[in-house]
Amino acid sequence: MIALLDRGFSSNAFLEAVADTGAAILARLSAARKPPILRRFEDGSFLSKDRHAGRPHHRV
Repeated sequence: MIALLDRGFSSNAFLEAVADTGAAILARLSAARKPPILRRFEDGSFLSKDRHAGRPHHRV
């Protein structure tokens, strides 16, 4: 399952609750969040890791 989230649904508690379901997360985050960028892609997206949930890397 993949959960699609918009900026208004990106609190740490909410993201952790979604991650705990085992779903992959595709989220548009506010500019205030600065996730670590592990790899950049040609289309402008990037690979990152959620520091709080301890889940595998996700393309953001």
